[in-house]
Amino acid sequence: MSPLLEYIHTTVTEAETRLTPQALIKQTTRDRGVSTRQARSAIRTLLDNGTLSYTYVFGATCIEPSFAKPVEITKHFTLFPPGVTPDEKKNNIHICIQPGISFGSGRHPTTRLCLRAMGHALIDTPLLQSCETPHHAVDVGTGSGVLAIAAVKAGISHCFALDNDPVAAAEAEKNVSLNHLSHGITVSCEELKASATPLAMVCANLRYPTLKSMADLFRRITLDNAVLILSGIRPEELPPLVALYGSRGFTTTWQAQEKNWSGAVMVKTG
Repeated sequence: MSPLLEYIHTTVTEAETRLTPQALIKQTTRDRGVSTRQARSAIRTLLDNGTLSYTYVFGATCIEPSFAKPVEITKHFTLFPPGVTPDEKKNNIHICIQPGISFGSGRHPTTRLCLRAMGHALIDTPLLQSCETPHHAVDVGTGSGVLAIAAVKAGISHCFALDNDPVAAAEAEKNVSLNHLSHGITVSCEELKASATPLAMVCANLRYPTLKSMADLFRRITLDNAVLILSGIRPEELPPLVALYGSRGFTTTWQAQEKNWSGAVMVKTG
């Protein structure tokens, strides 16, 4: 891949918001010193070879990484679209995701951070071994349902996938069905509340004010030695969040940053 094509691919992949063709052309001509014609031609090459694709969101045309073929999001999780057969020889967990408008396509750094955190907590260093079984979990603000699906495929017994957006809930239901996990995941538009089923894991890819406000609820609904997977946090927001959750009995065991976002794994130890 030429330097110009590599630049465009990286720009689209690492963008925190969806880029329109016009915005991508403008940024490319500014940063790389190429003509509009050269920028258009390079973008067309990446669209034609399936590296990038057009998406249509709320009437606007955007350019995003193509998921027309399997994409390894982390060392443990690979996402692929319906109608495509992933390489089963790779020792990854394969998740089928129908492209849609809901958050959680794997393109955003916070989704990748949550999947990395889940790989750490459930696969690399199985943190739930000391937690009472069966292991029930909740994914708060599930979006596409990708994190709930990943959790069950990585060993969680049952996951509640919650999102107050009916469109997101419908897309999550579709993706759960595509992965044949309707028996293991319950999708709902209900808000999170104290559950009759104590939880072994909470996954919440939400912004800092929301995560801050939910600390006490997360403590009430979780078992001893339960795991929290949190993202949607800016790097400067992580230290006060770690301190807050520490005061509620959660010990941070893993942290990571990606593209000005942070993620963390916490264990209920107190």
